[in-house]
Amino acid sequence: MGSSNKKKKEKAKDFAKPKFKVGKAKAKPANFTDTSFKAKSIVMGQQSLSTEAPDAGVQFKHQLSLASTSRSEKQRKESLAHLTSQVASGNNPIGTANILSKLLPLISDAAGPVRSQLLKLFRALPEQERNKQRRLICSRMASGCRGGADWLDECTENGLEAGLKPEMAAPRNPNAYTDNICHVPRTPNPFAYLNLFGTRRDEEAEMYNDRESRQRVFHRRFLDSFTRGIAQSKKEGGATGRSAITLEQALKEGMGEYEPTSAVDTQDLLDLW
Repeated sequence: MGSSNKKKKEKAKDFAKPKFKVGKAKAKPANFTDTSFKAKSIVMGQQSLSTEAPDAGVQFKHQLSLASTSRSEKQRKESLAHLTSQVASGNNPIGTANILSKLLPLISDAAGPVRSQLLKLFRALPEQERNKQRRLICSRMASGCRGGADWLDECTENGLEAGLKPEMAAPRNPNAYTDNICHVPRTPNPFAYLNLFGTRRDEEAEMYNDRESRQRVFHRRFLDSFTRGIAQSKKEGGATGRSAITLEQALKEGMGEYEPTSAVDTQDLLDLW
């Protein structure tokens, strides 16, 4: 009975008409923020308002700084346009030389509109001042290249002289051959290359530059033990056997081109010592 009454109540809720509350606003959410207030003051932490604008010189320097240091392409172009209008109207408080020293690096700017606006600014500069600065820059370039060319010429001359000039031949000693054979060497430890009294070579810890030397040492000292270990691991099977097969293939690729010689090795003679 209880379940049937519950179902009847739920069905009755579906057909119940909503009751509208006249004169009451819709409930506001919990995170609602009232923005209907009117501010009495505006606070700016790092800015200031003034009724007097900065003079033209300060504005000109500010735009020049933006044109030469700003990372924004649009800002550089707008600053150059402002400078162009100021120069065209005859307002140039810092001089043509300072403008060129600041803006000449923009010739290689990656943005095409910035380079075009820079050319317009250069054309707006007075022609007399422009020619004067051009002659000064060209003279500096010529003097720098002249010094560099002298240095290059000297290096080239020294190189050619060292490469083409015949070297002075050492005086020939006719008794040099007999001296080496019959006379006792006067240099200290003349037989050091034989390593008679030095420490034994540690082939296991020594580094070898060429592949043939590494193959020779591996063949003489480690190949037999590796072969026996691979054969034993292959008999075990499983993951160990598969690893042994992979190692055997690597040994075949690494030692396939090596041909052991039957000549007596120097190390074998030293082992007998």
